[in-house]
Amino acid sequence: LGHYNCDLPLTREDIQRIEVIPGVGSSLFGPDAIGGAINIILKKPQKKGGILELKGGQYKTWSSLFSITDKINDLGVRLSVENQESAGFSEDTDFKKFTATLVSSLEIPDGAFDLGWGYLEKEFGAYDFYTPGLGYPSKEWIKTYHLNTGFTLDKEGFIIKPNFLWRRHYDKFMLDKTQIRSRSLNHHRSDVYTPNIYFQKETEILGRIGLGLEYGEERINSTVLGKYNRDHKSMFIDNSKDLTSKLSLGLSARTDDYDGFDQAYAGSLNFRYKISDEHSLHFGVSRSIRIPAFHELYYNDSTTTGDSALSCEKS
Repeated sequence: LGHYNCDLPLTREDIQRIEVIPGVGSSLFGPDAIGGAINIILKKPQKKGGILELKGGQYKTWSSLFSITDKINDLGVRLSVENQESAGFSEDTDFKKFTATLVSSLEIPDGAFDLGWGYLEKEFGAYDFYTPGLGYPSKEWIKTYHLNTGFTLDKEGFIIKPNFLWRRHYDKFMLDKTQIRSRSLNHHRSDVYTPNIYFQKETEILGRIGLGLEYGEERINSTVLGKYNRDHKSMFIDNSKDLTSKLSLGLSARTDDYDGFDQAYAGSLNFRYKISDEHSLHFGVSRSIRIPAFHELYYNDSTTTGDSALSCEKS
């Protein structure tokens, strides 16, 4: 379900920084990056350390966070566990959230191998979230499993980055939690598999040139939507060049071939002018796309009607 794409099993201790990339992002980051992209950079486990944090507040709100990092020779490992809970500021806004992550990084000659695993479980009230103004006291339960592997090899300015991502998401939703035997109880399970590889070469004349190849498969098994799966094949190129010490040029192009949709193309041209170390001006033009999620195509209930004839959104 598309509105759960940001259910990422990460704690604060796993994140080094967050990059907000405005506008022209679809050709590099794939479909759905119409308004831009948010790139989460994870911390590498590089030194020994640990943290234990406890918090509490009104509405029976409390949280705990534990994270420990160790580094032995070229291998770094971090384990983080976080638990949050609240009775909510008003009826049906209560929540429980549990997150666990295990991250490792192995330094090898001319590169590194990274492996990350995460688990996220949430239970929360969803009053009128899907049915504005109708007064349904809803309830939702979700579970997310996330596996991400990455290998980076940098040999004399030539970079190779193969990667594999798997994400499994369970969602149970009850439209009216006051009904003991609710006909509005829905179960969904979705899986995403995405292997990809990226090549980049630094050249004196053209700057940094990159080529990416990606294959992906999405599956859903739902008591409401039914069983569906689709795959896609993608290819993209990107180029960045410093024209002067302050002015840089970026170019990118991408093609996506999704089951059930016409082949879609995206691309961008952008300039960046550096005013200072902290400020810059951007100008860009782009073509972006977004592929409909399964629930937009097939989900139907008393307040929602899907449309299997939807085409991809273009911007």
